[in-house]
Amino acid sequence: MSSRRSKLSVPRYHGLDALRAVMMLLGLVFHTAINYLPIVPPSAKWPYQDTQTNILFAWLIAVLHMFRMPVFFVVAGFFGAFVYESRGIARFLRHRLARLGLPLVCAWPILYAVTVASVPYWRRFTAAPPPYPEIIAGAELQHLWFLYHLLIFCFVAALACRAMRRVPAGWRMRCLGAYENLVRSGWGVLLLAAISTPPLLPMETWHFDTASSLLPAPHVVGSYAAFFAFGWLLFHSRVLLDRFKAHPWRFLVAGFLCHIAYLFFFEQGYPDPVNPGKVLLTHAMYAPFHAAGLTDLAEAGTHVATMFCLALTIWLLVYGFLGLFLRYLARPNAYWRYLADASYWMYIVHLPLAVWVPVTLTGLALPAALKFTLALAGVAAVTLVTYHYLARSTFIGAMLNGRRYPRGFPWRATGPAS
Repeated sequence: MSSRRSKLSVPRYHGLDALRAVMMLLGLVFHTAINYLPIVPPSAKWPYQDTQTNILFAWLIAVLHMFRMPVFFVVAGFFGAFVYESRGIARFLRHRLARLGLPLVCAWPILYAVTVASVPYWRRFTAAPPPYPEIIAGAELQHLWFLYHLLIFCFVAALACRAMRRVPAGWRMRCLGAYENLVRSGWGVLLLAAISTPPLLPMETWHFDTASSLLPAPHVVGSYAAFFAFGWLLFHSRVLLDRFKAHPWRFLVAGFLCHIAYLFFFEQGYPDPVNPGKVLLTHAMYAPFHAAGLTDLAEAGTHVATMFCLALTIWLLVYGFLGLFLRYLARPNAYWRYLADASYWMYIVHLPLAVWVPVTLTGLALPAALKFTLALAGVAAVTLVTYHYLARSTFIGAMLNGRRYPRGFPWRATGPAS
């Protein structure tokens, strides 16, 4: 690692800026879609269900939940390593506390209070009121849990980098070379999936558990930490970015095909509510295992296969989305730059709106897909307008984006490609 951090010269990766923005904005899609689920799971702690529902939203939510945050943490790790290398450990930690910790401390109490105060009103309009009294209680950090995780990852990464200085340079280069060989190898994605499978096995559901607690389960933190570490190392091996750009569609198609295999195993049973991480098989194909007294073996094998398919799907989609945005959005664009700046604010403030806007549409006898589209447009419009007039050119914009931008739209002065 170079000691002349101020002279570190790295081009701006506009595609990764856009990818980070899209992953955050998909959070608006994710939370708005929950309102139109036929069955809202209690684990979601969601206070509203519309009268119009569609099973397709269950698939949409499952797919988004599968790749959105892993991709985001890869990009966050990449940019985190850049800040560390360009500023040094002390300035890096101050920067992360200012850009992650301060928004968390400032925004969470307000959003939590607004949400809790609104729950009684929202429940008056829900199609299926949940049986428990305080639906929001216990969701400590709500949707801002990712900021808490990023603070943990950045602190650990800074300590690890400090410790790595004591390791001989030759050993550090060998470790980095092993990482590069892993990514370049055609079988590397399988090894990454195998590494990511063990932390997924204890999940209470057959995907990532919600991690909004101040003391999240280690296996949940570990699952996301692997993607952050991957992005951190990727910054130090930026030549690998061409690996993703070469055939992004192949990775995406392979990922969705692997998702089909995941769904096959998923449909064979359901997680045991008493023993998280264990599956209760229900499909007739497992009758011989039940008859032979090998139920536990079959359940364990199916659970491992399911989690491996999930991990492989995630890594293939990570590869695919990295390549897609690096390949097609590599040039500077004022519209995308504006959206990248706005996405942070839009995600932070959107959660109460993701319930309030659908509640205002309760009385409309429209198909669920149309109501979802109208609700999502409303949530996006309110968060974008408030960013432009309340955040972009104020101290809030400086806190979130590192600087205050002029109130005007940048493309009017510079053109769309500036």
